[in-house]
Amino acid sequence: MLEILFVVSLGVFTGVLTGLTPGIHPNTVIFGTMPFYFIFDFTFINYVSFVVGLSVAHTFHDFLPALFLGVPEGESALAVSPGLQMTKEGKGLEAFHYTVLGGMWSVLLVVILLPVLYFGVETAYSFLEPNMEYFLLFFLLALIFDSDNWFSSFLVACLAGGLGVLSFSVAVNRQYILVPVFAGLFAFPTVFMSLRENASIPVQDSPVVNRFESFKGGFTGFLAGLVAGVFPGLGAAAATSFLAPLVSGSKRIFLSSMGGVNTTDIIVSFLAILLIGRARSGASVAVQSVSQVNPIDIYFLMGVALFATGISIVVALNISKYYLRFLERFKYSNILYFVLVVLIVITFYLTGFLGLLVLLVSSSIGLAAVLSSNRRVCMSVLLVPTILFFADIGILI
Repeated sequence: MLEILFVVSLGVFTGVLTGLTPGIHPNTVIFGTMPFYFIFDFTFINYVSFVVGLSVAHTFHDFLPALFLGVPEGESALAVSPGLQMTKEGKGLEAFHYTVLGGMWSVLLVVILLPVLYFGVETAYSFLEPNMEYFLLFFLLALIFDSDNWFSSFLVACLAGGLGVLSFSVAVNRQYILVPVFAGLFAFPTVFMSLRENASIPVQDSPVVNRFESFKGGFTGFLAGLVAGVFPGLGAAAATSFLAPLVSGSKRIFLSSMGGVNTTDIIVSFLAILLIGRARSGASVAVQSVSQVNPIDIYFLMGVALFATGISIVVALNISKYYLRFLERFKYSNILYFVLVVLIVITFYLTGFLGLLVLLVSSSIGLAAVLSSNRRVCMSVLLVPTILFFADIGILI
C-alpha cells in the first residue's frame, strides 16, 4: 500500500511539473516513460498509478500558464480569454481557484454517480456510434454558426480542419504532433498579442470564491466531460462550449466548468477502456497498451484518481501564489520570449523539421482565429479528421 501511495504521489509531482511548464504535455512524459515499464518489469498497478496521478494533477495545474502567460493547451484553450481578462483585473489567482474547485466538484460527481455511468456510458455509445459522424458534424456546425461572423468562422474551421487532416498524415508520432498543433493554434497567437500590446501582470488580489458558482461550473464541466468522453475528437474545451448557456455568461462559472471538464474527461477516459473498449486520451491509451484491463482495475483507478485529486487540490491552491511570485521576479516580455523559445525547442525535439512547419502553419491559423474572434472553431483540428474517420473516408486518427 505504501508503495502505491508513493508511486501516485510521484505521478502527482510529475503532473505538477508538466502542468506548470508550457509545452510539456503529459502524454510526452507518459509515452516517454513507457519503455521503463517493460525494461524494469514494473507491476501494472504501480505503472497505472503513476499515469493516473500524473494525468489528474496535470489537469489542475495547466491553467496557471494559460491564465498568467496566455499559453494554454488544447484542453484549457477556451479559458484563455476570460482568464486573461480576470488576470488583467487583478483576479488571476481567483480565476485559478475557480478552475481547481470546478475540478474537485466534478471528480466528486464522477465518484458519486459511478454506478450510473457504468451502465449509461456503454448504452449511450452503442446508440451513437453507428451515426457518430453526423453527431460530430452537428457539433462542428454548431460551433461555426454560434459565431458572430459565420463566414470567417467557416474559413477558420476549414483551415484548422485541413491542418488536422494533414498533421495526422505527417510521418511523426501522432501523440507528439499535437504539440506543435496546439502550440500554434492557441499559445503562439496569445503570446504574440501580449508582446504586441506590451502586456504585464498587474498586482493580483487575494482570491474570493463563491462556492455555489464553483459547484455550478463544476457540474457543467462534469456534463461536458461526459460528452467529451462519449464523442471522440470533440475535446473537453469544445464540449464545454456547447453547455456554455448553463453558466449564464459568468466568467467565474465558465472557468470552473473548464476545470471540471478537464478532470472529468481524463477520468471518464479510463472508464471508457472497460465500458466501450476504446481509449479516449493518451493516458488511457498507455494503460490499455501495457496490459488487459478488467473491472477491478478500473475501480482501483477510480480510487487512485480520487486520492490524486485530493493531493492535487492542496498543492494547486498553495503553489499558485508561489508561481506568481516567481513570474514577478522577471520582466514579463522576457518570460514570453523564453516561452516561445521553449515551445520551438520542444517542437523540434519531438517532431523535427516537419513539426516546425506544422507549428508555423498552425500559428498562422491561430492568429487568424484570434483576430477574427473565432478561437473556438479551432477545435475542428480534431473534429474534422474524426468525422472523416467515422465516415470511412480513409483518414486514420
